Amino acid sequence: MLALAKLTSTEIEEIKAFLENFISVPVDDRLAETAAAYRRNYKFGLADAIIIATATDKQLPLASRDKQFQKIKEITVIEI
Repeated sequence: MLALAKLTSTEIEEIKAFLENFISVPVDDRLAETAAAYRRNYKFGLADAIIIATATDKQLPLASRDKQFQKIKEITVIEI
């Protein structure tokens, strides 16, 4: 979200405040292998595959506006 070109400084600060409510998980070898499988099987980009792998690994729902995530049976998507 922070990479969107047209964000104002106020919007950037609002996004940062919102993201503070979430956990950050480092990518280790096991998570990278899982992400690679999601990338192969579902044709997601690397970043999205890592996000999906993290949600499945931690058994957590994924909060997103991206409707593409809904096709992944292994995760629960919470639309925001």
